[in-house]
Amino acid sequence: KELEQWKQNQGYFDKNLENLKKELENALKTFAESILKDENNLLTSGVEKQEKAFNYLVSFLMSFASRTGTRDRLNIFTTNYDRNIELGADIAGLRLIDRFVGTICPIFRASRMDIDYHYNPPGIRGEPRYVEGVAHYTKLHGSIDWAYSNSEIRRIGLPFGAKDIIPYLQS
Repeated sequence: KELEQWKQNQGYFDKNLENLKKELENALKTFAESILKDENNLLTSGVEKQEKAFNYLVSFLMSFASRTGTRDRLNIFTTNYDRNIELGADIAGLRLIDRFVGTICPIFRASRMDIDYHYNPPGIRGEPRYVEGVAHYTKLHGSIDWAYSNSEIRRIGLPFGAKDIIPYLQS
């Protein structure tokens, strides 16, 4: 009798677990679609609106990132899943150090926090300076273009403003 009760309970839990999985997948798909739609809206908003948005974004970023080579490095933290800051940094020529290693299919390395860019000024030995136009960048919750696979977090080649994420996850 207890075995029968256990089997009934197990079937109930399996069914509810499957329903929960489907609901979570649907919620994540809807969330990803809303982020991609926001990115696409920015790209298709017309030249005048784009320029205005990009100017605001670049001005905002450069107000923090413009530092002399002797000041501590700027650290940017965000909870956003979108890539608007990355786009603004690209437009402004600001290099973001985000702890991903690699070029083709970058892998996230949590241990890469102390990586930076320095140079030695001509005539001055032993006093490296920070390269200007560089910031440390941390996305606390992840990003629309991050994928977890084989126990690794990788950044996928998802174009800004893509219509759908699924084709890029299947490659």
